[in-house]
Amino acid sequence: MGWKRDTCRFGIWAGVAFLFASAALRGQVGVPAREGSGKVITVDFGRQTGEIRPLHGVNGGPVDSGEVFDVSAYWRELEVPLARLNPWAFPDPYVVDMPLIFPLFHLDPDKPVNYSFAKTDEFIAAILKTRAQIVYRLGTTIEHSKRKYYIHPPADYDKWARIAVNIIRHYNEGWADGFRHGIRYWEIWNEPNIPQMWTGSAEDYFRLYETAVRAIKKYDARLKVGGPALAGWNDAYAEKFLSFCRERSLPLDFFSWHIYAVHPVELQQQAVKVREALDRHGFTSTESHLNEWNHLPNRNFFKNRFSPTYMKRAFERINGIEGAAFAASSLILFQDSPIDAANFYTGDTLRWGLFANFGVPNKCYFAFKAFRALLDTPRRTACEGSDAASGLAAAAGVAADGGKATVLLSNFENSGRRFTIRMRNVPWQGRTIIETFALDAEHDLTRMSRESGPAGELAIELECPSPSVRLLKLSPAEE
Repeated sequence: MGWKRDTCRFGIWAGVAFLFASAALRGQVGVPAREGSGKVITVDFGRQTGEIRPLHGVNGGPVDSGEVFDVSAYWRELEVPLARLNPWAFPDPYVVDMPLIFPLFHLDPDKPVNYSFAKTDEFIAAILKTRAQIVYRLGTTIEHSKRKYYIHPPADYDKWARIAVNIIRHYNEGWADGFRHGIRYWEIWNEPNIPQMWTGSAEDYFRLYETAVRAIKKYDARLKVGGPALAGWNDAYAEKFLSFCRERSLPLDFFSWHIYAVHPVELQQQAVKVREALDRHGFTSTESHLNEWNHLPNRNFFKNRFSPTYMKRAFERINGIEGAAFAASSLILFQDSPIDAANFYTGDTLRWGLFANFGVPNKCYFAFKAFRALLDTPRRTACEGSDAASGLAAAAGVAADGGKATVLLSNFENSGRRFTIRMRNVPWQGRTIIETFALDAEHDLTRMSRESGPAGELAIELECPSPSVRLLKLSPAEE
């Protein structure tokens, strides 16, 4: 069989399906697919199953380290949908946190002169320029230090709530030379179930939530207020909080929770538990926000977090191809999970996340970019063959006008190496151009091949060893 780089002749497979091979990944152009030659992923572009949801939000902002590093262009490329304001001394230690905006708690909360908004104004402006929406976390940053400075219950709960309302007024009403940003989501505190974030009791936090949510809803009932930004899944804490909200008839527009997991399926399983708990307590309309998530290389991570050698190796895995495959598989699995919003930790140049310290994209950025390609073809189509237990995840979609299609395959730890992608009911007549992109240890979503296939059904055989990601872009060939 003769093959060329941009066009090729296809042999008949099973009488109806044709082969395209992206074997440029292996140094040759193609080998005919064989029955049993690898796991089969079946895509039917004729069966639409809903919309691909943009669940690739992040924590942090695009401008870091005193405005030295700016990754706004990358944010715009990803079209980050939602940014949660939970910075950790980025881009400056004096942003977002309530004790930094209103540093002297004994002063009058209704006098604008007692607030310091300027740096947070700039931080938020940079996010909004990327067209991302915002979840504003009202509270303070985590404190790992031996001495705790700001994570105590407030001396006056009503005054704290008043300060929170005035922060909202500044960004939504224009108060104190402010803005009309229309920020909808306001979160009460962060991870009050761990000692690095809250020195009070659970009941102290519940009181803070009640005081704040009532004050905010009195000011503007249209705002979405939620919490508790639960660290991990603590059944007892979650049950007590939800029972408290139910018994006190408190609004809970969104329930926020966090998980750092060894395996992508853990996020999906946790999402089910959260939804079941919300429904059981009568919060059937409450949104579920997974607003911190990322990968852990093993379950000893937090136990060893003070070991420099261990942490260096751990973050090489988190920010490398292992973490990227984890992220891509998770973003795909989210599509079938009861999650309404998600925020990866982080979208800035903190050691976690999409970017290295100097604004250089980590492998995880390219996983997000691969997922973003799916949103160019937002009509989700039937795609069978995923194996959540191994982190093997596949998704496919077509554009609204039927002019292009996308298939995304992510292999976190599946033992398979060779896969066959069968595609039916391609939404155009005539031949198909198929581009194959690779994300692995050697490639950063690099285009590996561009081939032309015939009209009708297609079968593509490709290699996607663990951990790696493959993206296929399909479009009609120009006759």
